[in-house]
Amino acid sequence: MNVTDANDFVTRLKAQDCESDIYNLEKVFDEFQTFLSILPIKDKSSFSLNVLCTLCRNLEKVPTWKSRISNKDLLRLSIECVRQMRGADCDKQGKALACIYHVHKYIVKQVTDYIALCSLFTKNLISTVPSASTGASQLLRSGTVAVGDT
Repeated sequence: MNVTDANDFVTRLKAQDCESDIYNLEKVFDEFQTFLSILPIKDKSSFSLNVLCTLCRNLEKVPTWKSRISNKDLLRLSIECVRQMRGADCDKQGKALACIYHVHKYIVKQVTDYIALCSLFTKNLISTVPSASTGASQLLRSGTVAVGDT
């Protein structure tokens, strides 16, 4: 493995909205770590920035890619890319910061959408509980149950 192989890895990571796209970021992380163990120190930050920029590009341009990846693995890989950027010059660190902003924005939106969905589900569930039951609907609405309540 050399710099050319690392560049090929980044090229393969670039999603094209087709079945051959790479969605398993856990395997990508493992391969990324392998490249880091082999690449010279001077190439690690550039390689990490290329991977991070490719991840952000995929998030923004390929909806099917972002719907099929694991957010946990995306965060794990992004964080490792940033760790490898510690010794980079200010220009590269600025680009990494912009990428992390995009990843953070995406993850926060996913969490917010999930919370909204759970809230909607709970609201619909409460509205279907018969009001004639022994105060259970009020307990559900208040969200609290005292010790000994059933």
